[in-house]
Amino acid sequence: MATLAMSAARRLLSTSTAAKKIVAPRSFPHQFSRSVTGRPVQVPHDRDTNAALKSLQQAQQPEFQEEAQDMPGSWVVKGLVLAMLTYIGMNVAPMMGENMVRHSVSLVKVKDPFMKRSGASRLAMIATDDDKRKRIVDAGGVKALLSMLETAADDDTRREAVTALAMLAHYDPAVEAIHTAGGGLLVNTLSESTTDNVTQEHCSALLVKLGQWNTNKS
Repeated sequence: MATLAMSAARRLLSTSTAAKKIVAPRSFPHQFSRSVTGRPVQVPHDRDTNAALKSLQQAQQPEFQEEAQDMPGSWVVKGLVLAMLTYIGMNVAPMMGENMVRHSVSLVKVKDPFMKRSGASRLAMIATDDDKRKRIVDAGGVKALLSMLETAADDDTRREAVTALAMLAHYDPAVEAIHTAGGGLLVNTLSESTTDNVTQEHCSALLVKLGQWNTNKS
């Protein structure tokens, strides 16, 4: 019995010693795996597990990006964004436009030439249809622009003022407001004295509109 016990103890000790000598491999064969793209991943024998996993992630990343672009959910997000922009354009933009008109007219009335030009330029961009032109006229834009044109000391300021007036002149009540405020004489004088081609063009257009309005009234 003692002999059997000693033999069993020796076998147990030898098994424990052998287990301690087993070391996990530090390297992977070149045929470690294939990425999702089908390309073999070459892992050097001196790299550890972290290096192998990093190589796999880099190989899979391009295809994952392509799949993300083609995901159906991305089109849902785009649709929601488009719907939100449409809502803003239909409901919020008109209120912003009303404030923009008043603010632009206020800029035209300040003393600084740069601010005057900024306000006139905004009014010219806003005056794209009769509804917007009516808002500008109701806000006193015609009178403010004519005053700006009369007191302007440089060609740039005069150009911005007459450009905005020319845009408003597509609306008959605006032409009437220009005529009532004595703008015809002012525009005619500027047309004869200016050397700026753009200013000359807008002055000519304004004089034509004023002439047509006078003809229709008579």
